[in-house]
Parts: sequence; structure tokens; C-alpha cells
Amino acid sequence: MAPAVPGPLRRSERLYRALLRLYPPGHRREYGAWMTQLFRDLCRDAYSHRGSWGLFRLWLRVLPDVGSSAGLEHYEVFRRWFMDQKMDKTGLDPRIAMGLLVGAVLIALGVLGKALVVGAGGSAQAGAAIQIVMSLAAALVMEAAGRFRGAVLVATGMTILATLLPLAWVSDDSTWLRENPVNPAIFIFLAAFMSNRTQKIWPVYLVALIFSAVLIGLSFV
Repeated sequence: MAPAVPGPLRRSERLYRALLRLYPPGHRREYGAWMTQLFRDLCRDAYSHRGSWGLFRLWLRVLPDVGSSAGLEHYEVFRRWFMDQKMDKTGLDPRIAMGLLVGAVLIALGVLGKALVVGAGGSAQAGAAIQIVMSLAAALVMEAAGRFRGAVLVATGMTILATLLPLAWVSDDSTWLRENPVNPAIFIFLAAFMSNRTQKIWPVYLVALIFSAVLIGLSFV
């Protein structure tokens, strides 16, 4: 007769099997049994050396790993699905579409961060700094997703410069940074998105020039 499995080991394995549901179904089918067996062996080793304390220390390592790896697996499933979409359905490069999507999220986080900082009574300068950093991060993502030869990054830099340049002559710096401008980075991304279909980069610079002129013009109103 096989020796009885200690209660802490049984409970740990049941909990781990439940946590495996955090992974995508395909990953569970392919690796679930192997991951469970590996965890079972680790539990036995930890319990045999340090008892319940050993199991506790093992869980301290396992929980963060499950959370991060499950998230990465879901991202990979989404990425594969997105990249496998046929271009002839939309005529758009899925890499550029994904870059635009991630960039737009970063820009939105920058706008939200600025609003939260200013709404909490923080300085407009700190809020603007958050928005600028997130816009630059979005531009880097877009550059990594497509072959824009630096156009998106340069165009975003142009609009940031147009945001900061009026500080040399506006009378109230905080009001300018708090009220202006509407973040134009998303329009630069849309221009890059469309230019990818025509293999022309000039629309990116054209949009950046237009918005830069608008930003500077607003400082005189």
C-alpha cells in the first residue's frame, strides 16, 4: 500500500491545480500534467526538509511565478492570434496595428496620469512630464512595431517641443501646461498607420508640423 500523502501536500497540489486555470487552455493541455508533477516533486522535497515552513517558502516563489508566466502566456496567445490575421482581410499590417494599439494605451495612461496628478493638487509641470514620458514610450513602441526610420519618434519629439517652446513667452506656465495642449501623439500614430499602407513617411511629418503650428498658435490666443 502506498504511504499516505500528508495533508499539507494534498492541499498544496489541489491549490496549484486550481491556479493552473489561470493559464490559457492550450498551455494547460500541453504542459499542465508536467507542471503538476514538477510542483508535486518540489513540494515533497520542501516538506521533507523543512516541513510546513518549507512549503510556505515554496509558495512564496511559486505564486509570483504563476502570476507573471500566466500573464505572459495569455499575451503570447493574443499576439499569435493577432499576427496570424490575414492582411488581405483589412489591407493592414498586423504588426503596425498592434503597435498602434499598445501606443494608444500608453498615451491614454499618460493623459490619465496627468489628470490624476493635477486633480490631486500636484503641479502642472509634473503632470506634463508624465504625459511627455508616456508619449515618448508610445513612439518607441510604434517604431519597434514598424519600419518608420525614426519618423514617429521625431514627429512626437516635434510636438513635445511645440508644447514646451511657448513656455518662453506665455505669462502663466502652469495654466498653459494644465490646459494645453490636447495630446497630438495619437494623430501622429494614425498618420504612421496610414502611411504604412502607402509606404510613404511624409504624412507623419506633415501631421506633426500641423499640430506643432496649432500648439504654438494657441499660446498667442
